[in-house]
Amino acid sequence: MVDKENGVGFRKTENLVEDKIIAFNQERLNESQNQRFGDGKIVASIPLNVFYRDFPKYLQDGDSDFVKWWLNNEQNRPFRSFRGKL
Repeated sequence: MVDKENGVGFRKTENLVEDKIIAFNQERLNESQNQRFGDGKIVASIPLNVFYRDFPKYLQDGDSDFVKWWLNNEQNRPFRSFRGKL
């Protein structure tokens, strides 16, 4: 909404997909309890809005360790779909 007379604007953004991804990740995380790491394991699903918010600067700088740090961070646990530490 934009109020041109008063010069005020409002913007509301909702990411309904994020809740579904987090629920899906939790299911996969629970299923991974007795599985072993290996090539080709999907360890996370990250919504694109989160990816484009957090990752581009570090990837452009060639900081490949940032992805591991980000996924191992407890705050980002809802995006993990496989147990363990990377």
